[in-house]
Amino acid sequence: MKFKAKFNYKEFLAYIDKIRTNLNTTVLIAIISGAIIAICTYNIYQFKASSYLIKVNNKPIGYVKKLSDVKRILNSIKSTEGDKATKSINYSRTLEPVKSFLTVDEAEKVIRCELGLKIQAVAIFANDVEVAKVHDKNTAEKIIQRVKEYYYPKMSNGMIQILSSNIKEKITYKDVLVESKEILNVDDAVKKIVNGRNLEKNYIVKKGDTIWDIAIKNNMMLEELKAANPNINIDKIDVGQEIKLAVNQPYLNVEIVAKIKEREEIPFDTKEFQDKNLSKGIRKVKVAGKNGVQDLEKVVTFLNSDTLDEDVVKSTIIRHAVDEVIAVGTKVSTYVATGRFVMPSRGYISSKFGYRWGRMHEGIDIAAPRGTAIIASESGKVTFAGWRSGYGYCVMISHGNGYQTLYGHASKLYAKTGQYVKKGQKIAAVGSTGRSTGSHVHFEVRQRGACKNPLKYIK
Repeated sequence: MKFKAKFNYKEFLAYIDKIRTNLNTTVLIAIISGAIIAICTYNIYQFKASSYLIKVNNKPIGYVKKLSDVKRILNSIKSTEGDKATKSINYSRTLEPVKSFLTVDEAEKVIRCELGLKIQAVAIFANDVEVAKVHDKNTAEKIIQRVKEYYYPKMSNGMIQILSSNIKEKITYKDVLVESKEILNVDDAVKKIVNGRNLEKNYIVKKGDTIWDIAIKNNMMLEELKAANPNINIDKIDVGQEIKLAVNQPYLNVEIVAKIKEREEIPFDTKEFQDKNLSKGIRKVKVAGKNGVQDLEKVVTFLNSDTLDEDVVKSTIIRHAVDEVIAVGTKVSTYVATGRFVMPSRGYISSKFGYRWGRMHEGIDIAAPRGTAIIASESGKVTFAGWRSGYGYCVMISHGNGYQTLYGHASKLYAKTGQYVKKGQKIAAVGSTGRSTGSHVHFEVRQRGACKNPLKYIK
């Protein structure tokens, strides 16, 4: 069957006209919608891109993002300084691109500085004693952390793991208004805290005092006492004389516990026996001693720059030490000093008597492995055995005839206060306690309180 389509021209034109009408309407709607979106987007961009330029006495000081930020700043200044202080401040809205903005706190500080007003800051307190004024709490906390890190132990060889770091004092913060010159930056605040503060007090010389005794009693190094009295010959003091004591008191005391792994020498022991064939006082080495080697793992407690305690938790011997055997000629014991001293420990002299780093070094330093025996350089009575600031664990011996000796930075003490000891008797062990860098014994010789070069007395 054949089908013949009938074409209606009028209906076709009507259909085309309908499509054209619908198309124009759609396009028009799209154009209008696009224009509306563009206008809204532009307005939103203008709103977001706007910022506020603040000026003080017509000097631009920076931009803030919102008008509410400006009002907060003005209200804060009015609350402490009154309306008059804000008359020199003006602001204007801008649509120009801005690379960086000030926070409300930053802008207020800059404005206050420009007007010569006190600015907001944070004061750090340690046990209610003000330590420093800084910009804000974040800066204060950063400074406290930096102080802790300042006292972290450092080693050229070995490994250190910090187990804990605690400040003994109670740290608090307080918001304050201060002059801009009172505010310290991080580096200056850390320096101030670790240097501590000097507290001066006076001491009246009593009968029997030596300058050495005065320094020890007041936990001072002799060079510190001399520095506090530059116009006095402290080697010649009189009863009733006034001595200044410049006591350095730290603002913060930081206790650090660290695990340390290092390789150390094992000091050899010395064994002696009497030999009737040798003259009295003669000592002759029969078997030379040799140090051993060991790997140590220890937990060390520090307080600021001082070493307080060492606890060896593990040791692995690499090479055993060989004991030294010495024959000693028989002699009659005596506690009367002859002025002839022996070296208090074996090792090498790492620092001599005399001026060092601008200060007087009152003795000699003998470097030796930790644990090496320290012996009495001469017979006498132990007048002190314990902890002294700067010296760490130390022993002091009075030998009669005005002679005294001191042995500092020990790791262990074997002598006790009040005990009589013989020349050559073991009284302590070498360490690095107190104000010390590396294992050694600090040895001093004094005659009636005046420091002497030990090397001139060692025979």
